[in-house]
Amino acid sequence: MFQDAIAFGLTCFAGYFAIANPLANTPVFIALTAGDRRDVRLKIARNSVLIALGVVILFSVAGKLIFEMFG
Repeated sequence: MFQDAIAFGLTCFAGYFAIANPLANTPVFIALTAGDRRDVRLKIARNSVLIALGVVILFSVAGKLIFEMFG
């Protein structure tokens, strides 16, 4: 049972990693924040990660209900 949970978690992480594609988005982030100080870039990155985490959690918990609302 524990091995199944680990396998499921790794599968979910791999799928999310493929969708988020951080390797391709890094140059875009650097270009958009080129004129900002390092502390500002870190704050923007942290906020972006927290917002993305919130969206993932929201859809994990209420995704089916949200999709049913839109048909």
